[in-house]
Amino acid sequence: MFERVLETMRECVRDGRIAFAKHAYDEMNEDDLFVFDLEQCVLTGTIAERQWDDDFNDWKYVIHGQSSDEEEIAVVAKLDGSRKTIFVTIFRL
Repeated sequence: MFERVLETMRECVRDGRIAFAKHAYDEMNEDDLFVFDLEQCVLTGTIAERQWDDDFNDWKYVIHGQSSDEEEIAVVAKLDGSRKTIFVTIFRL
């Protein structure tokens, strides 16, 4: 349903047009995950859900995919106006 959004996010990952919320870094450290895991999730995953973000008045997307070691994880990400993917958080499924 959100194939176009996911393809844009994948292009951003391939081109290095990504940014991270502090919360994403905190969760990566807590769960022993790395930037490559977030990227792998976007490249291999699917959008499971779209959520409205009241704090920023825009949409964010929950992507289910795999980490670099093929563990099931989820990434919450959104697109910003400058065509970057912003990683909001990450967690293990």
